[in-house]
Amino acid sequence: NGEEVRVVNDAGHLNISVKLSPSVRPGLVVLYNGFEPYQHREWFSQSDVEPGIVKWLHMAGGYGHLKYRPWHWQPIPIDRGIGVDVEKLPASARAK
Repeated sequence: NGEEVRVVNDAGHLNISVKLSPSVRPGLVVLYNGFEPYQHREWFSQSDVEPGIVKWLHMAGGYGHLKYRPWHWQPIPIDRGIGVDVEKLPASARAK
């Protein structure tokens, strides 16, 4: 409990502290998502390992009522399982 690990998949990664729970089946990772990455080192958060759908508005341009604004990404499409690996961080990479 409390050890920092790296959660990684093909979409991205994040470093997060671990809390073990007897109510979670072995081999499963439960992450409660927040949309702000401020609490994580490197500013990578749970949304960085959740592949999202294409928001077609991002491809539209030149129309007054359709605007693409950076930092306004799509919400998570659905609540679903996503495959991840969990890696131990070397001592030199952990938060101090």
